[in-house]
Amino acid sequence: MPIKVVLTPDEHAALDEGARANYDERTDKDGAKSYWAQLEGPDGYAYEDVKGLKSALTREREQYKAANRQLAQMRDKLGDIDVETLQSELETLRAESAASTARLGAALRASAVAAACASAKANPALIEPVVEKRTQVTNGKIVVLDEAGAPTDMTVTQLVNELREDDRYAGAFAGTGNSGGGSSGANGSKGSARSTPSAGPQRRSAMSVQAKCAYISEHGNDAFMNLPY
Repeated sequence: MPIKVVLTPDEHAALDEGARANYDERTDKDGAKSYWAQLEGPDGYAYEDVKGLKSALTREREQYKAANRQLAQMRDKLGDIDVETLQSELETLRAESAASTARLGAALRASAVAAACASAKANPALIEPVVEKRTQVTNGKIVVLDEAGAPTDMTVTQLVNELREDDRYAGAFAGTGNSGGGSSGANGSKGSARSTPSAGPQRRSAMSVQAKCAYISEHGNDAFMNLPY
């Protein structure tokens, strides 16, 4: 006759005393009594432990099935989407974002240079290329760099004022050189000290910022603007 693992109180009472000793009394959460056989399962697990493991395994299997159903549903929804098209659209969005960031940086820099040049009476056409090399836009803010490229705490206005004190850029500022029609030579006559280019007129677009400033300082802004672009 097979041994029953769980007995009711009446079934337990019907056993002889020796058999009853092989059962443990249990009381569930509702107060109902039952008697469990003292059995040991595989690898030392008690019967109730094995039963718990089976329940856990059943739950895991159900969760696995549910996950597979969800995955199948997602595949059905994404089945008509072209991955290459999505990748192309993503690259386009990234490019547009980078271009927008660059435009914002240029606008911020141009605004700051214009204000600083107006305050320092500087020529923006000559100063802006220098400021562009000495600044970068980080998180929507202009950061001024030193000549080695390291960030500083300077503002664009302070940078322009610093350039004003540099003889290399004297011709870019009103009042720091002869930015008018010409310079006075040793005999006091206007324009007598001008140098003449050795091989035809210079082109403004081919001159460095320092060369532009030096030319304006020596010949004046009017002469500079009369050079071919």
